[in-house]
Amino acid sequence: MIPAVSRPRLGAPLLSLALIALPAVTHAAAEAAPAALDRVEIVARPMAVLPYRRAHEVMARVRAASADRVELDLRLLGRDGQPVPGMVVRLLGRDDEDFGVLTLAPDGRLDFPWNDAALAADADFVTDRPKNSLSVRMTISARLPTTGLRYRDLRDAILAAREVRGAVLPWWLRLVTPTINFIDLCYPAPGATVALRDSADEPLRRADRSNVDDLGRPLHCARFTDNEPGLDPSDRIEPAPGWQPRYAISLF
Repeated sequence: MIPAVSRPRLGAPLLSLALIALPAVTHAAAEAAPAALDRVEIVARPMAVLPYRRAHEVMARVRAASADRVELDLRLLGRDGQPVPGMVVRLLGRDDEDFGVLTLAPDGRLDFPWNDAALAADADFVTDRPKNSLSVRMTISARLPTTGLRYRDLRDAILAAREVRGAVLPWWLRLVTPTINFIDLCYPAPGATVALRDSADEPLRRADRSNVDDLGRPLHCARFTDNEPGLDPSDRIEPAPGWQPRYAISLF
């Protein structure tokens, strides 16, 4: 059971770590021997790094705008942009309701919990690490079928990402954020190819474009746009094993 102590809220100044109430002392009693004080033990609460409501709202808008073709990846990383080994992440309500320990992938990606009770409790994501040692990163990724991939799936993922850009980013940020015009099918090692089974003109597309994963590691990618003159929507796309989809830019 986590002690019921107040915690700093994101965006609000921390006025005090602890307040200890002392008995009122009148002028007449000032010369008397000081009263003995009971020992007070202060137990620190885990540090809030992100309000659950804020993340929930963005996640829901991404789902709605993309018809569930795009997902938002939320990562909790160190200040250097790398995962923090052994970090514990919990979801705690404003009155210390404990919604449990959350799953954190090795790359820092959080398994986002859809929890109405946590939303009503004005919960926060909290960790066992100092807040100023962490960073929060949000990126989007395409939800593509792992088998039976068609060109229409790639095209629709690009169009859905554009809808997300318009629904989530404020107008002033859209002015400086490029429009997404392509999607990459990527591999960690060079030399891979993607088979275009129904294309007579281009049976293979080489993964010769550069991209990076969410931790900055290089990827080798085959690139597709939303307007491929040589491909029909129903054309089969067969990537070699080990691929991952990547948009060219991060929206957040």
